[in-house]
Amino acid sequence: MKIVIDAGHGGSALGARNGDVLEKNLNLAIALKLKAELETEHDVVMIREKDTYVANAKRVQTQKLEKAELYLSIHHDWYNDPRVSGYTLFYFPRSKSGEKLASILNEELKKIPDHLPSRGAKPKYKRRYILEATSCPAVLYEGGFMSCAKDLTWITDELYQTRVAKAIAKGVKCFLSS
Repeated sequence: MKIVIDAGHGGSALGARNGDVLEKNLNLAIALKLKAELETEHDVVMIREKDTYVANAKRVQTQKLEKAELYLSIHHDWYNDPRVSGYTLFYFPRSKSGEKLASILNEELKKIPDHLPSRGAKPKYKRRYILEATSCPAVLYEGGFMSCAKDLTWITDELYQTRVAKAIAKGVKCFLSS
């Protein structure tokens, strides 16, 4: 199985920021851990493995040229209210397989001890280009709110990042065997 892992943002596209913590770096840290979990059983294609900018069209083009069968996009969120907390998994609204993948990943992520609260697996109606344009099941993981102090503590913790990568990898395995 060929799987694309997309560490969101990169290079000049910082994503969200909280002090010295940049979303692009958190995304890459989890993406690299996820690659290590998946590459023993799958052919993994990384959109980026270092701090480089990759345009969205190029991200989708990579999935199509590589004929990847799953697309996992790693991001973190921000909201003006610092009380908003938790991770969310998004899929393209008309993708039944994307919805199924997101739901299975959500169930595996809920099993992490002392995990962030789940905000669920939800259809993405805005800013969904990658989810819509890929030709395979695609999920966008928003791993917590950088604007929330509690979430930021978790998502910057390496052990927690490893647990997230392992849970996503286990969810992929469950999805593929379903």
